[in-house]
Amino acid sequence: MVFHTILKKVPGGQGAQVFVGTFVLFGLAAAPVVLKGDKKGHDYFSQHKPQVVEEAEEARAKAVARLNN
Repeated sequence: MVFHTILKKVPGGQGAQVFVGTFVLFGLAAAPVVLKGDKKGHDYFSQHKPQVVEEAEEARAKAVARLNN
C-alpha cells in the first residue's frame, strides 16, 4: 500500500502513474542483474567459459609453448 500512496503523488493522470510504477518495478527487478559482482561464466545462464577455466587453458598453452621452444 505504501507504493500506491507514493504513486498517487505522481503528477498526471492514471496513465502517468502506471508508467512510473511500471518502470520503477522493472528497475528494481533488473537491479540484481545489472549490479552483480560475479565473474564471467559463473552464473546459470552464461554462455561464456568460467574465468578460472580460461586462465588454466592459457597457462597450459604457455607451458606447452615453453616446452616446444
